[in-house]
Amino acid sequence: MAIEAKVDESSQRHPRVLVLAFYVKDYPATVALECGVKGLISSSCNEQDLLRAVHRVSRDEVFLPPRMWERLSESRIWESLSPRESEVLQLIASGLSNKEIARALDIGEPTVKSHITTLMCKLGVKRRSEAAALALELGLVESHELSM
Repeated sequence: MAIEAKVDESSQRHPRVLVLAFYVKDYPATVALECGVKGLISSSCNEQDLLRAVHRVSRDEVFLPPRMWERLSESRIWESLSPRESEVLQLIASGLSNKEIARALDIGEPTVKSHITTLMCKLGVKRRSEAAALALELGLVESHELSM
């Protein structure tokens, strides 16, 4: 299959980028979109999906796999977290206990529990490990932030 690339003046100022990733699940959509990527598709996709992605991106539309759209809509919830809840989530993802989080943030353990309850509710998860995994998957917590 051959794909022709047409370059016009407008695309040179605002390139339309479609990322063909080996393993899409590990590719953080939020980061890609913030960097100007218009589409993201797995290298194992079929020809029809690839053509659909190329056509959508060429029309300056966003193309993401269905599951990634779901996760992206979940990431919008991230914006509803307070700065303190975001800090607590990063520390949860780092593996700290409630007591350690309280000590790190200089707040009481009951306050930490309150923040955790609220952020888990906002993220729609039942366990702190799910909250940490979701934050990592969406690129909301960077892996370099986890080395403390």
